[in-house]
Amino acid sequence: MITNSRLQADRFQIGGSQRIEGGDNSTFGLSGSTIAIYAADGVGTFGYDGSTNIGTFVDSNGYVGIGHSSPQNELDIEGTTSIRQPGGVAGTDEVQIYHDGTDAYIDSQSGDLIFNNSTAKVNSSGEFTNNNGITGNEAFGSGTTGAIYSVAIGYAATAAQSSVVIGYQAEAEDLSIAIGMHARDLSSIGRNVLIGAGASVSGINNIIIGSENKSHGAISNTKIIGRADALYGVGSGQFIGGTPVALTTDVYFGRGPQYTAVEDYTIHGTGGYGTDIDGSSVYLAGGMGTGTGVGGNVVIQHAPAGATGTSLNSLVDVAQFDGDSTAGNTRFLIYDVDNGQLERVSVGAADSGGTGYKLLRIPN
Repeated sequence: MITNSRLQADRFQIGGSQRIEGGDNSTFGLSGSTIAIYAADGVGTFGYDGSTNIGTFVDSNGYVGIGHSSPQNELDIEGTTSIRQPGGVAGTDEVQIYHDGTDAYIDSQSGDLIFNNSTAKVNSSGEFTNNNGITGNEAFGSGTTGAIYSVAIGYAATAAQSSVVIGYQAEAEDLSIAIGMHARDLSSIGRNVLIGAGASVSGINNIIIGSENKSHGAISNTKIIGRADALYGVGSGQFIGGTPVALTTDVYFGRGPQYTAVEDYTIHGTGGYGTDIDGSSVYLAGGMGTGTGVGGNVVIQHAPAGATGTSLNSLVDVAQFDGDSTAGNTRFLIYDVDNGQLERVSVGAADSGGTGYKLLRIPN
């Protein structure tokens, strides 16, 4: 036994199971390949250089500290922790866990998983959020910015107050929705809905749906559906359900193009509200020509019954309104069942229908 002495050597060997015992009943034991440290006060240190570098420290509570001597939990590690596969390369085949204020970590108070900063996180309810420090804002994507009560998703997407923006470099003003790459609300007020890559508008209260639906000036209260990179004549207060590159040829109401049980429907103008308020008129109009171009006709069609079967019956013209200006003619043609075709209605001579009236007639 060596007492009150210091044993120093570059290397020494102890055979078998041995114990080195200190005056305070602390011991260092070797038993086969096992190294054990025992202390009377329950405190022990392994791998200490006598200065500031501590390997493993065990306090009187049994808490283990690695890299420091003040463990607060059963295992408390100070420094970067890495896990890698057998034979893996450090920095390549490993997962590192550390926290320097800009990395991912789990908040010990809330239980939230925090990404990069205090605003991007998965909270304890499993919800992924990132408000950039702005109340009610959610922003996801590099360079994405948003205002209060907004959602911005996509690279460099920009959302103003109470707006929703989704897409690469999409942007929207207040109370607007912009979805699609480069979908842009160019107004200073907002209140627009834009859906489609390249859809844009500079007025307010518009709904624009369709890719490449380029800006049509400061229009308001207009609805456009269809790709519209070559759309002309757009103004405020319009509903446009077709474009040069997204042609609409048939419009259906009710239950769609076909159904096993159909119902009648009515197209209404706006009715009055209040005392003695007139209702609005309903206009049907053909397309307008320019210059010497003739405007389009208004044609009413009907599908007469055919042979039994499941095929749709063909439509035929039963009435037509046009722009005829021939003296003695009307601008109205009606289907003559006897002749099997549309016939123009003409006007008879004065009083031909009785005093003060002209007779309307069609050819025999």
